[in-house]
Amino acid sequence: MKAPAYAPLFPELPLAENAVVAPGEIVVVNFAGGGGASEGITRAMRRPVNIAINHNAVALGMHRVNSPYTTHYIEDVWHVDPREAAAGRPVALAQFSPDCTHFSRARGKKPRSKKIRGLAWVAVRWAATVRPRVIILENVDEFTTWGPLDRAGQPIKAQEGRTYRSFLNALKYLGYQVDSRVLRACDYGAGTTRERYFLIARCDGRPIVWPEPTHAAPDDPRVLAGELKAWPVAADFIDWSIPTRSVFGRKKAIAPDSLKRFSIGFHRWALRTAPYVIPAGDAVAFIEKAYGGNYEGPGIPVTAPVDTVTTVDHHRLVTAHISAYYGNDGKGDPGQPVTAPLRTVPTKDRFALTTTSLDDHPTPDTLNRARQVYAVLMEHLGADALAGHADHAAQLVHLVVNGRRYVVWDLRFRMLTARELYSSHGFSREYVIDRTADGLRITVEAQKEMVGNSVPPPPMTALTLSNLAHTYQEAAD
Repeated sequence: MKAPAYAPLFPELPLAENAVVAPGEIVVVNFAGGGGASEGITRAMRRPVNIAINHNAVALGMHRVNSPYTTHYIEDVWHVDPREAAAGRPVALAQFSPDCTHFSRARGKKPRSKKIRGLAWVAVRWAATVRPRVIILENVDEFTTWGPLDRAGQPIKAQEGRTYRSFLNALKYLGYQVDSRVLRACDYGAGTTRERYFLIARCDGRPIVWPEPTHAAPDDPRVLAGELKAWPVAADFIDWSIPTRSVFGRKKAIAPDSLKRFSIGFHRWALRTAPYVIPAGDAVAFIEKAYGGNYEGPGIPVTAPVDTVTTVDHHRLVTAHISAYYGNDGKGDPGQPVTAPLRTVPTKDRFALTTTSLDDHPTPDTLNRARQVYAVLMEHLGADALAGHADHAAQLVHLVVNGRRYVVWDLRFRMLTARELYSSHGFSREYVIDRTADGLRITVEAQKEMVGNSVPPPPMTALTLSNLAHTYQEAAD
């Protein structure tokens, strides 16, 4: 079946002088989606990818508006004939990110689909027909457990990894050397700890090259020595100018489970840890993880140590944390510092920025609200957890910041925006996420689904450079 191709909106760009593919070679991205893999490869090649394929019209519509020089196939990957798409041109790189949901542990006991798990075989089809020099496949680490399913759609434990090994053998039979590793996006400059399995296969006689990390934890000796850069952290991409709303006085009352998570986060990252004032000088920040009613963890602190704190407004501060809504899977999870990258971004709207307002000279109005805060914290933390921070007679909770004593007078929150999540993945601020090439508005829900499904661009840039740049350089010499 011939797949409909959407020709580039503009004539194809010529190969840049310092591109990492040879003249005449093309790059193909399957399962292109919102464009994370394409964006990363484009940065490495210094020109757009040639072909992008995805069955989801909205996702590929976003891809088209950001990659107007690319030919787009809005079609099932199996309906695109590699020979027809390549049209006789040599393929330098073919990239694949098949659906990972039917491999992931996050699926729990829900039945798996043999058809969806089999999508990875399309890489073998491309290898057998147009023989890309380099193939890069991305998926969850559980991809290595790929094997037969029973009648209930559950993996057969005794045959775990059987189909995966067959997949590798098929590539090797076609003359490819194959290697794989799990890489963490933040080690290459993304603001997320997202870990993914990457497979590299190549048939041009060149060695497979795994890129060295370019970033590490701020206290890593290599960072302190100036050899690597520090990871981007949550506070780097949070837009602190977007206001939060009080949990009190809402038309729909905030669920007790949410108030419990806010309380646990406040206890861990404001009472037990020296709070941090955000650069604007009016907020202390930490991230909380909201995993449902059984969650016992304190959440995630937001940015830098207290010794970097500078306060501009000496009368009011705002503490903050992020709640992450994942059901009950995170029970007992202590969270993560936002001096570290954000954890893996899912396809659903899961992260909320939660703030806590402080005042060293409360007014009658703020005192009334402060007593509501006291009631919430007492209910979910108890007197022992608030020891040294609560005036039980006045029904107030206090917090000392930079030597000044404040009354905690409000709890507030908002969901993280799609732009903040895309920024955490390493997309540029200029990357279009709210519309397609045809002008169709993309809902916020769809934007967040696509970023959760996206490959963070920085690792793809590093993988492309390490496996294609030296080859082209040698050819040029």
